[in-house]
Amino acid sequence: MARFDDELIRRLKEETDIVRLIESYGTKLKARGRGGEMIGLCPIHEDHEPSLVVNRQKNVWNCLGACGQGGDVIQWVMHAEKVGFRHAVELLRDGATGSSGGKRHTTERKLDCPLALDGDDLQLLTSVVDYYHERLKESPQALTYLQSRGITDSEAVTRFKIGFVDRTLGLRLPYKQIKSGAEIRARLKKVGVVRDSGHEHLRGCVTFPLLNEHGRAVQVYGRRLDNGQGKAARHFYLPGPHQGIFNREALAVCEEIILCESIIDALTFWCAGFRNVTTLYGTNGLTDELLEAFKFHQIKRLLIAFDNDQAGNAAAEKHIDAFTSLGLELYRLLFPAGMDVNEYALKLQPASKALDLVIRNAEWIGNGKPPTAPTSTPAGCSFNAKPQVTASEEAAKGKTAAAGPTAEVAKNPEASAKSKPGAVAGLPTEPPAPTAGLPSDEKQPPVASPQPPAPKDVEAEIREKEIVIPIGNRSYRVRGL
Repeated sequence: MARFDDELIRRLKEETDIVRLIESYGTKLKARGRGGEMIGLCPIHEDHEPSLVVNRQKNVWNCLGACGQGGDVIQWVMHAEKVGFRHAVELLRDGATGSSGGKRHTTERKLDCPLALDGDDLQLLTSVVDYYHERLKESPQALTYLQSRGITDSEAVTRFKIGFVDRTLGLRLPYKQIKSGAEIRARLKKVGVVRDSGHEHLRGCVTFPLLNEHGRAVQVYGRRLDNGQGKAARHFYLPGPHQGIFNREALAVCEEIILCESIIDALTFWCAGFRNVTTLYGTNGLTDELLEAFKFHQIKRLLIAFDNDQAGNAAAEKHIDAFTSLGLELYRLLFPAGMDVNEYALKLQPASKALDLVIRNAEWIGNGKPPTAPTSTPAGCSFNAKPQVTASEEAAKGKTAAAGPTAEVAKNPEASAKSKPGAVAGLPTEPPAPTAGLPSDEKQPPVASPQPPAPKDVEAEIREKEIVIPIGNRSYRVRGL
């Protein structure tokens, strides 16, 4: 279950003045004795003699009368507003507490609705994605998960609008008993955000939106953080067709694309500096939309980075005809048996160098042309040639040049000067420098507490041109050029 940050709860309990909070609901309090206590009529039950005792020093309240209720500021809001714990926390966090007489006399929500109610369905879904993205910053459980997977690049979190479904969206919608509340829930059900039960489809999930050519969310992948009903229950998409492309910008500016089978693996490459990456919808999730995009943007090379397991190997074999039919030059990135991209990158640090060697040792699996070994770089693409775009894409981008996923390289004259015509897509041939963390504290994403344990390193011997990895009774060699 999604949980609130312990620090947020502590701060609300300690920094909210219990006396001012209670009086904001119309309950009058007066001092009693010298102990700093205050008394008043309890609004929870019919009280004729003051039985509500409030201790400002301890920031708690207690009814000595018929209802016998008591607690801290959160419990007060729960009783005063007749809401659950989660809703009470949101009201306190947003400063939306207080009413006349401690009773709710209005059908209007105190919390603002964050959704685009006047737009079409895609605008509505995009606004949901934006809300989930904002909630990620308040979700230590989700931040800890991303850190455990090595996704700590603040630019990646922002660029791909990674979010978290903490089950607070419903608290900000108009009440379902009124017309506007029923209408917005019907629309959210239509786009797949809400189920028939009224629950959010991706509740408890870290979310990764998939965009169309106009930059609007058309699908969302969710990775549930609790174990659910086993591994298969951890992966969710919104109902409906698989559509949208992850990191679509790379296709417009790169001739060589790394293709993963999952978004987490693709983000692993991206955070290690290899921005020319995209992904399938799982091993069986190759879409016509992605193939058409490869063809339209004239992609020349595909580096297949599927898991080195039965499913990944079968998928690579299954899709090879579809790729070769586009004239793509194909390579397979080889990882130790049973490993995927993310696991490999976490165990061999720095990930940039480890992934660089895997790319340099890619196995050519053909398209009938003489093989030329790929030369990996942090960028993985060239900005020398202007990408071709359709009229609709140009209009969607405001007729401006696409910055692309590696705009930092494009803006760096030294990086461009190092490229040479013979390299893949005109890129530098030097391997990426190790990156020990983010560029500066200002660019770091919110950090959850406590920090997850650092990934355990694999015992590996790093030589001048190869890495030797002992796994079980065998040793695997990853050779450099």
